Parts: sequence; structure tokens; C-alpha cells
Amino acid sequence: MGNCYEYQGKYNEAINYYLEAIKYVNDDNKSKIQLNLIRTYYLKGDIESARLWLKSKQAEEDSRLSEKYQIQLKIFETITDDNLTIDNIINIQKSSINYFLSIKDWKLTVRYSELRVCFYLSNS
Repeated sequence: MGNCYEYQGKYNEAINYYLEAIKYVNDDNKSKIQLNLIRTYYLKGDIESARLWLKSKQAEEDSRLSEKYQIQLKIFETITDDNLTIDNIINIQKSSINYFLSIKDWKLTVRYSELRVCFYLSNS
């Protein structure tokens, strides 16, 4: 349900579903929901909450986290950084899109391409 609301731009509803879901899932699915929360808070424009969830996830130092999730966390780490530079943006764009294409994950390729558009529109 959180994803459905997120895709509709109903971020508060999405966040409520993600926060409720996180109470009931195992560790593997918890990482996915935490990532969804980070992304949804970012899209909502609540950068501070996105940073809090990001720091919380980073503090876990989950070595079992797949490369796919690590790259997604790195995207948000980069775009929420107070010292963001155009070089940092270009580097994370290239590395993440190349990785998603290499594993043929078209959903993430599209999702993070859309996120980049939102980022550029909000910072232009």
C-alpha cells in the first residue's frame, strides 16, 4: 500500500503505511521498507527525516545488505549531503545507473531516473 500511495504522490499516506509495516517484517524486508521511507521523505521534501532514517540505517552497518541496497543508500547519502557538489551528483548517477543496467533491474533504473529529474527540478 505504501508504494501505491507513493506513486500517487500521496507521501503522508505512504509514510504511514511504511511506518506501520516496519513493525511486522523480518530483517530482510525491513531494509527495503527503510529505503522506501528514506525515498518517500526525500520526495516529500522532508530532507531532515530522510537523513534521520538514512543515519539510522547506516548505523546498523548491515553487512548482509546487498549491493543493490547499498547503492540506493549511497544515492540518498549523496543527494541529502549539505556539501553536495555537481561532481558528486554526476558520479553517483553514473555508477548507480550503470549498476542497475548491468543487473537488468529496469524498475530501479526508471525509479532513480525519475528521482534525478525531481532532484534537478527542485534545485534549478
